[in-house]
Amino acid sequence: MSQPGWYPDPAGSGGLRRWDGAQWTNDVRSAAGTGAAPRPPGRNGGRGWLLALLVVVVAVVVVAALIWQGGRGPGPGVEDTNSAAPTASGWDETSAPTPDPSSAAPLNCEAASGSGTSAVTMDPLTVGPLSMPSPGADWSGPRSEPRMPLGRDGWGYSQQLPYQRPWASSMTIGILADPGFTSTANSARTMAQCILTSGFYVSIDVAMDDYTEQSVVIDEVAGTQADFIVRFDDPQLETKGSRLRLIVIDSAPERTWFFSAVPVERDDHAAAVDQVAAGLRISR
Repeated sequence: MSQPGWYPDPAGSGGLRRWDGAQWTNDVRSAAGTGAAPRPPGRNGGRGWLLALLVVVVAVVVVAALIWQGGRGPGPGVEDTNSAAPTASGWDETSAPTPDPSSAAPLNCEAASGSGTSAVTMDPLTVGPLSMPSPGADWSGPRSEPRMPLGRDGWGYSQQLPYQRPWASSMTIGILADPGFTSTANSARTMAQCILTSGFYVSIDVAMDDYTEQSVVIDEVAGTQADFIVRFDDPQLETKGSRLRLIVIDSAPERTWFFSAVPVERDDHAAAVDQVAAGLRISR
């Protein structure tokens, strides 16, 4: 068994710690002037040294854990980047979930106030970089159409329908004014959602059906086309719904859109929409 005495401190203090013959004590003194240091205890002394080292390691781990926990807790200094309310464009600014076109959730859907500086010409009808052919002599226009949600400088053609309530088929182009733009697909979805929730349809309840979406390319410019049906039931309307088409184009210097609405029963008007949409052009 090792003899009691002063030995080099196994805790690494640089001084001497007293061994009482069975264990290390709390007595520590400077090693200066002590001459040659005695041999430290054998097996029992090694065990004490390991226990002291273990205590130091545990203390370091506990302090580090407390610091880390304090930095990630729900304290006032932690920023929650997920907004509790939707942005004006209908999606969260962090995770950017897909807007739901069929949702009736309120959005900032107002058409841009006033008109922009986009050039408008009539033959063919051109707004900014986007132009469309005339749908034919049965369609009147072109004339200004300011109602499109998240749009401005709308111009297009229409054809009045012989219903008790004033109603018309229409085809329109214009400039996209979506302040939360992230992609043509998200803008198309948001505009579709706005059509349900804004004043686009006045004094009539509408619901969406059969929403489909596809990528399109017009004159080598990418875009998104959304087709859907808006259904309603009004005794003054001889139609029970409208076929709607939205095309949002990532054109430059201004993003643009095409919109059409025709009764679900009018296959001839739907064919005219297909022909006009196929004739859309982008100038550079």
